Amino acid sequence: MPARSASTSARRSPRLMLPGIQRAAGLSVAELQQIATDRPGPGQTKLVPGRSEGAALARIALKGEGDLVLMLYQDGTGTELDRALAGEPLRKATEAPAGRLR
Repeated sequence: MPARSASTSARRSPRLMLPGIQRAAGLSVAELQQIATDRPGPGQTKLVPGRSEGAALARIALKGEGDLVLMLYQDGTGTELDRALAGEPLRKATEAPAGRLR
């Protein structure tokens, strides 16, 4: 399962990842706008809408300024997603390593 991350000093990580999120989750412009406005807060993990919930984001608060965003997604271009690793199981799989990072 692919993973991506971004880290900034100005709490802009979720916005930096928007193009990658759109590609990974196959989002429409409206769905991408929803992610941009309803992004996870520090310490939160959320499923990304689109592609049957085959992507999840975790936002990790760092010491000092800045934050880190971790995205796990299924790279199922042209294939069915593995339902055992989508939705809530994927959110939990993203949340677990995020909880260990600080």
